[in-house]
Order: sequence, then structure tokens, then C-alpha cells
Amino acid sequence: MTTTAPTLRRDLRPTPATITVRGAQSPRRQRGRHVARHHTDWQYVGDRAQSVVVGGVAVVAIASALWFVVSALFHLALVIILTGSMAPSMPAGTLIVVQDVRATALQVGDVVTVPRETSSIPVTHRIVSIETDAADGQVRFLTMQGDANARADTEIYRVRDAQRVVFSLPGVGTAIGLLGSPLFVGIGTLIAAIIIAWVMWPTRDDGAE
Repeated sequence: MTTTAPTLRRDLRPTPATITVRGAQSPRRQRGRHVARHHTDWQYVGDRAQSVVVGGVAVVAIASALWFVVSALFHLALVIILTGSMAPSMPAGTLIVVQDVRATALQVGDVVTVPRETSSIPVTHRIVSIETDAADGQVRFLTMQGDANARADTEIYRVRDAQRVVFSLPGVGTAIGLLGSPLFVGIGTLIAAIIIAWVMWPTRDDGAE
């Protein structure tokens, strides 16, 4: 007796291949990516602006602290020349750095700032002659004259101390005066407020779906 093994039937139908086709993205997804990229650009600009503002404030703070220390150690002060009597070397609007010195250290030719009896505004002129007070050896009588003036001052200045000019910066005094004007202060405050609000304004991820 012949025994026949059962025939296993195979499914000879071809197995379809699976192909992933990347179709075009939906307009919503494309718009979301564009908005996200735009948001990232503005965030970068905001970060840079914040760094500039913080860096500027730090520089001003450091410079102010350094000037405070140096001026205290060397007895320095800032004075703005308001008239043109010391032109051309120190025209009106010049910022000068002066140092407190004893009258005994003064010499003819020094440019000094001293108070005057006829006005509350001090005068900055060049010394043309010096005389010692017979009653007090530490006091000097100064005859002074502006470089642009044809003759010496009529007032004789009696001083025990004076502020001698160390160096001058023409035009800087005018710039400082403009910075301190109400108009500039108002504009500067408005610009600073806008920058701070722009940098600190909370943002949201507009590209999120």
C-alpha cells in the first residue's frame, strides 16, 4: 500500500512591497515651521540686544566706580568751561580735569580754577604773576589772565588752595551738557524703556501645533 505525503500548498501570490512615500507637508505644518524660524531669529536679536544693554550698563558702572576711586585718591574733579576766554586751547564747552593743590605749589603759567568774590561761578585762567601774603606764608595773591583776553583780570585772587588743570578735552563738556538736557534725558529714558520692554517681554512658541 502506497502512502502519499500530504502536499503543502504555498500561497504563490506576490507579497506587495511596502513603500513609504514622503508627500508634501501640509500648509499648516509649513506655516508653523516658518513662524518658529521667524520667532527664533527675533529671539536671537533680543538676546543680542539684552547683552549689549547689560554690557553697556556694566561698562558705565565700572568707569564710574574707577573714577570715584581715582578722584578720591588724587583729589581730582571735573569742570566745564563755559566761556571762550581760554581759547583756542580751551574753548567754551571744554571739559577739564583739575587737581586740588596748595597755593604754595602754584607757578606762573599754570592754568587754575579759583573762586571769585564778584560771582558764584569760579574762573579758569592762566597765572601771570604770584605774590605771597605777608601775613600768611601759605596764602598767595594771583594775577590771572585768559589766553584770549587782551589784558589781565582786574580782580586779584587770594587763595590758600586752588584747582590746577591737569588736562582738557575740548567739546566733551558740550556733549555732557546735551546729555543732561531735559529733552535728551526724556528721549533717552523713552528709548531705554522700549529696549527693556522689548528684551524682557514674555514670548510664546508660535510654531507649536
